[in-house]
Order: sequence, then structure tokens, then C-alpha cells
Amino acid sequence: MIALVTLGGRVRAAEHPRVRIEIDECVPAPHEAVRRILAIELGALLDSDRGDDPAHTRVRLGCVDGLIEIAVDDPITRKSLRRAIDLRDAPADGHARLLGLAVAELITASWSELVVSPRPKVTPVGPAPSAASRASALATVQPEERPFVLRTRITAMGGGLALFAGTGMTGGGGVRVGRAHRYHVGWWVDAQAGHGSTGASLGQINTDLLHLGAAFVGHHAWSRIGLQGGVGLRVGAARLGGDPRTGSGATGGAVWGPWAGPMATVGLVAAPTRRLAIELGFEAGYVAAPVAGLVDGRREVAVQGGWVAFQIGIGAFL
Repeated sequence: MIALVTLGGRVRAAEHPRVRIEIDECVPAPHEAVRRILAIELGALLDSDRGDDPAHTRVRLGCVDGLIEIAVDDPITRKSLRRAIDLRDAPADGHARLLGLAVAELITASWSELVVSPRPKVTPVGPAPSAASRASALATVQPEERPFVLRTRITAMGGGLALFAGTGMTGGGGVRVGRAHRYHVGWWVDAQAGHGSTGASLGQINTDLLHLGAAFVGHHAWSRIGLQGGVGLRVGAARLGGDPRTGSGATGGAVWGPWAGPMATVGLVAAPTRRLAIELGFEAGYVAAPVAGLVDGRREVAVQGGWVAFQIGIGAFL
């Protein structure tokens, strides 16, 4: 029995590499089930075309001395592979799956040469494959590159943080280090500094913030873009300094104090090239440990309550 399988990938249907499968009647497994499992393992679609095209990768399943022999003739890499497997001790209802997996592994092993040796020093005999067939076979065995997964990135950040308690917007920058891991999890840590000013009843209040942030995030990655979101914590120090208005009769002063609070964060990571990293982040948090300043004995400004912030950065993957 012969079937033609069209292998899927990230290419158009017309460019899929094709495989002809011939299964001898002696093979002790449902033939349709073998083809179906092979299609699943290789991301394949069955094709009704039964033409004998020399560009097709040809697979034959036969019987030799009680063993199942798998023979692959691959025109894309211009080589032949043979493997024998023993199904005699395997449960009969598992034969189709074992054969489908074995065929998929042998085809993948053949096409993997395109990754490890894309330009053989010794050119094999036979007609060269088309560029489309070669590219689609390579796409089948080579995972789509996601440059920012499993790589540490470091970015120089700039942005702003606005507190709702009257200190206004502080602008500044810092450095962030992050990493996206498998299973859609990741993390980042940063160090930032910011400065801002706002008016008060007797003059101007200057706010300086120094803070560290850390977040545990979940992420979803595409080829060159990833979205991330999670929760974290900011801790740091705040300075509130007063510049009295001329003629007010007030004396300026300053106060330092620690501040901290939990936050939620969302962001975007982009990799225009393998090394270049661009990051955009937004966060919202609440200052649980505040710092307050007095104006003429009254509490007019404080680093307290809710905050929102944004950051944009550019850097590199290490």
C-alpha cells in the first residue's frame, strides 16, 4: 500500500516536502493508523496525489527475518537510511504508534543534516533539491527561533513614575536584567532613579526616588515578540526637599525615608535582531511603607498610596 504524505511547517502548502510511504502487507499494524500517526508526529497532511515524483522522500516498511525494516531514500539530503525494529514483544495495539514514531524519527534524522551540515564539503551524488523543498524540510525539523527565550537580556531603561499623593510625576532611568524561561515563566530585576517636582503652599517640593524592582512574570513568545505580565515588589529610598518661595518667610529642608510596595506589571519584549533587545513596560502599585513631608507643620506631600509607571528600554541579549 502506498500513500503520499505532505509534511507541514511554516511554509506554504505548495512548498511542503513530500513523502511516499510503501507498507508491505506483512507489516503487523493497521496501515492507515501508521500513516495517521506519522502525519501527527511530523505535522503532516495526507495527500491523494500518487504520482511517482523523484523529489519525494521515499519510505518503505518491509519484513526481514521477523523484524520490521524501515528504508528511507531522501532526495533532499541525497542519502539513504536503514533501520530495523523488533515488534514481537510489543503489544499488538501499540504497533502502529511504534512504527509511526520510528519512521518520523528516521526522516527527522535525515533532514536534520540540513541543520548540522548545511553545506557538505563533499557534494553527494544526485540532482540537487529545489530551494523550496530544502527550506520546507529545514522548517520541519528546526524549531522556530525565539531569540529572547532562554537568553538573559540587559536593557538601559527610561521612563516615569507618577504617585497619586501629590508628588507628581518623576522621570528618570535605570538598568533592567531579565530572562524568559521555558514553560512560559520568567523574571526581571531593575534599579532606577527618578526626579520630579511639584508646587506646595509655600514653594516647591522636589522628589527624588531611588528604588529596586523585581517581578516574577509569565510570558508568551512568538518569533520576534514576547508579551509578559506578572507581580513583583519595589523597595527604595525617597527624598522630599522643599524650596520655599521668595518672601514666604519659610525655611527649606529635606527628609529621607524608605518606601516599598507591591506591584503588577505588563510588558512587551522585541528582538529585531538576535542581539538587539527592545523592552516596553507598564506597572501599577501601592506604597505600603510611605515617606511624608511637612509644609508649615502640615502634611502636604508624601510618597504614599498608588502609583503608575512606564519604562522603555534598549539593550542586548547576552
